[in-house]
Amino acid sequence: MVFRTWPFTLILLALIGLLALGCQGSTEILNPVSSDGVRQAEEIQLPLTCGDATEVALIAGQQYDAGSVKVLNDGDNIYVLFTTTGGWMLTETHVAVATSLEGIPQTKTGNPKVGNFPYKMSHVPPVTEYLYTISRGDYAPCTGLIVAAHAVVKKFGADGRVLDEQTAWGEGEGFPGKNWAMYFDYMLQSCCSEFPSLPTDLVTAQFFNPGPTSYWQTVLSNVPDGYSVADGPYLGWCVEQDHYIYSGSIHNVRLYSSYDPGMPSYALDPDWDMVNYIINHKNPNATLYDIQDAIWYFIDGGNYPAGAYGQAMVEDSLANGEGFRPTLCEGEVIAVILDPDSNTLGLRSQLTFIEVTCIE
Repeated sequence: MVFRTWPFTLILLALIGLLALGCQGSTEILNPVSSDGVRQAEEIQLPLTCGDATEVALIAGQQYDAGSVKVLNDGDNIYVLFTTTGGWMLTETHVAVATSLEGIPQTKTGNPKVGNFPYKMSHVPPVTEYLYTISRGDYAPCTGLIVAAHAVVKKFGADGRVLDEQTAWGEGEGFPGKNWAMYFDYMLQSCCSEFPSLPTDLVTAQFFNPGPTSYWQTVLSNVPDGYSVADGPYLGWCVEQDHYIYSGSIHNVRLYSSYDPGMPSYALDPDWDMVNYIINHKNPNATLYDIQDAIWYFIDGGNYPAGAYGQAMVEDSLANGEGFRPTLCEGEVIAVILDPDSNTLGLRSQLTFIEVTCIE
């Protein structure tokens, strides 16, 4: 019998060939998975921004909800935040922002040229969140913008294996070309000044309960010209339940912005942002008492409203009111606190506040 000795390299090639015949499908493996198999999301801290964000779904492959795209801004920058869910992750992102659709890079037939989008990034390894910071530039307050947000996303299994790969767009209107690409609208928010121009001297306020659509109708007088407030009626609300002001009473009051850290210590509260959110997001079905109860929940003792609409406003503010600042674009208002003089018994009368239209 004759034994043949096969060269090692031929044996190795044969084994590789057999292994290749036995493997089907994708072999790409994603490694950023924790020991318990749960993929950890990146922590992105958004800056303090103006008004409400615009948030749309991130649609993958024309049919899958792969996450969201959120747009918001402060006085200096526009922020575009991609977030994926459901096992999808970002491998590429592209963003273009313009004042008209014509300002988004496109072919002559109206197909977006994502390679020419001015803001783009490849994500290696893939991520579940990515934030673009775009200079606000010369855009005027309350300018309407067009945002095109494109991504390439991959869906991974618990073992890190690629299950699917799709193109994704922030949901909105379709481009004119023969494609399913989308864009959406965003209004550039303009922050209301946290410090409206208020007189430093005492002014006069008369209180009428109830007001037509507020707990108080508060009528100011003796206000000098040139300030953010003037003589006339304002929507007013109570701050405290254990101090009193009587309907028809007249008080000299000092005015403070609800964002002013220099207000008297008994007026300071970390939840004034929540109150400002409530007065700018009133439930259309709420009574003035529902609104007042929701205000008291945050600013005086935390008693949960009894009514469903008051409860709904509290829950909305808990979810969205942290750090809220009003904006000019929606005609929003800021709470201005009225600190009254003492009553005839020498006791401090109740703090109230009025709604004052925003200025930049």
